[in-house]
Amino acid sequence: VTVEEKFIGVIEFVSNFNIPLERASETSGLKWALSLSKEVSDRVERPADPKVDGWQGTDVYYQYSDPVTAQTVRAVKFDPRSKDHALVSTDGRTSFVNTFPVVNFSGIPTITVAMLLDVTQAFDEVLRGSVIKSGILFLVLSILGSITYIKFGQINAKFGGALSRQKQQLEDRIASCDAAHAKLKEVDLIKRGFFTTLVAAVNEPLQAVAGQLKSLPAAVEAAGVSKEVSERLHFALAETTRLSRLVEDYQQIEMFRQKLVKSDSPLVTLPVVLAKTLDEDLALYRRLPQLTITMAVPADLPPTRADADLLRRAFAGLVSYAAQRVGQGRITLTASQDDAKWLVVAITGSAFTGAGAPTETLLDESRQFLTRLANGGNADANGGPMVAVVLARVIFEFYGGSVAISTNKDAPGFIVRLAAAA
Repeated sequence: VTVEEKFIGVIEFVSNFNIPLERASETSGLKWALSLSKEVSDRVERPADPKVDGWQGTDVYYQYSDPVTAQTVRAVKFDPRSKDHALVSTDGRTSFVNTFPVVNFSGIPTITVAMLLDVTQAFDEVLRGSVIKSGILFLVLSILGSITYIKFGQINAKFGGALSRQKQQLEDRIASCDAAHAKLKEVDLIKRGFFTTLVAAVNEPLQAVAGQLKSLPAAVEAAGVSKEVSERLHFALAETTRLSRLVEDYQQIEMFRQKLVKSDSPLVTLPVVLAKTLDEDLALYRRLPQLTITMAVPADLPPTRADADLLRRAFAGLVSYAAQRVGQGRITLTASQDDAKWLVVAITGSAFTGAGAPTETLLDESRQFLTRLANGGNADANGGPMVAVVLARVIFEFYGGSVAISTNKDAPGFIVRLAAAA
């Protein structure tokens, strides 16, 4: 969230991560500890606290289900990134430990959850049972040296049965751990689905309200209303537009996370994709009275391989870069095939002049944005336009294309290249 180009903070639509962990703990009987990677902890400037922090490799555990678990994690050593469970001992107590990572929407594992279970009593019962039965066996053999082989076999079977029951109990506990892990994944999927639905439901009416508000200032000023009313209207317009861009950012990022990685890429034709982009995705901007968006694309262009919805989102994002920053002038979408058989789409026009003119610096900033995002941080961007350019670049490059800045001073804007399907 920025106000007058000053970074204020970051808003996230999330719930407390402790809630699903506590529910899983109640279900399985396991205790838990939550960690951050050292890189993320340093980046968010989390203050170090030796009384709380439990370092395991490059992960620092800082939240625990209870004080005993916190003391155990700080006292023992285990690999939080290992896929195998471990048995650790401290102060005469033995604990079962297993961990799993939690990834962010980019697929980077920035958090680990350690599941702990105190198995000291179970081990003591096994040991005590072994000592008692061994003592009885020794006494019987000493006094009754004539005990038969069959009787010895019966005692041995009981001894083995006791060990088998203890082993079964441990296996049941491990199964409970797996069930808790699966439950956490289910909770995460439900939360992501709810978040996607919520953002989609908020975005469309919010954009419609922002579009209507944009047409009011000129009419209100022409009607000669008071300065106070005019300033309130401008404030409402600015805040609504800013919120609309923020919600659109989250919608684009969530859509990109869910849809980009696919097993196949169907054939699509640019004339159809660009026409649908103009009619549907850019309908809001085409209502702006001082902005004109047109298209000149030949119908005989060869197809390309990509997801049509993602291409529409990418083209619309590059157009919205100028529409959101300037909101007036002309934007023209033209397409052709060059001598190297690449499909070339030019998104240019007078709307890209002045403050809205894209530069090579803009593309460098988009690459830095992706680098921060890939490292698990909060990649702050200047509202919707920057996020739109970032996602457009990634989508086009994912399908083997590229985004460049137009070198024609009379037609500033973006140049997109996509591979034609063989």
